[in-house]
Amino acid sequence: MRSLLSNALLGVAYLAVILNWLWLALIALPRLIETGKFDLLTKVPEPTPEVVQPDAISSSPLVWVLVGIATLGILVMTVVVLIRMPRAIVRTGQKLVNETAEAVIPVVTHHKPLPAKKKMVLSRRIVLIIQLVFSALPLVACLFLPAYHELTRQIILTIAAWLSAIGVVGFVLSWLISPVTTSRTRSRASRG
Repeated sequence: MRSLLSNALLGVAYLAVILNWLWLALIALPRLIETGKFDLLTKVPEPTPEVVQPDAISSSPLVWVLVGIATLGILVMTVVVLIRMPRAIVRTGQKLVNETAEAVIPVVTHHKPLPAKKKMVLSRRIVLIIQLVFSALPLVACLFLPAYHELTRQIILTIAAWLSAIGVVGFVLSWLISPVTTSRTRSRASRG
């Protein structure tokens, strides 16, 4: 039960972090595009006139049935994706954060060998720190953004702060709730 609750909190936290980064991109990228920073990447194609001719086949009942089947298929696929997406987000997020923590551990320990238990505790702490940093970075970046058209600085900061808070609370609660894996070998005292 603790593992299920921990994963649910991780899913909410990772989703909040993703939404926060998308919010930052939504606010910052239009300004960069307006200033012309991306003009080298895009080339505007010349418009070509199109002549649309009515098609006799488009009004047949067979076409309407095929369109209905395609629409139903797309709706079913959308429901399946929406159900599987939180699990995929948690799995991918945890994989990236754990790999980053594994790469950081030797730097933190100055390449000294650690016992397995201390390495596990250190790894959990580094994972939490990485998650909290990635949750807070968009908020810090939004502090330096000016208002954009109808969006005031207060609106930008409020949304970024809420999403960061959801991420931080979700990660901390998940970290506190998640069961710590222990060794499966029996200690001398339990063997009798």
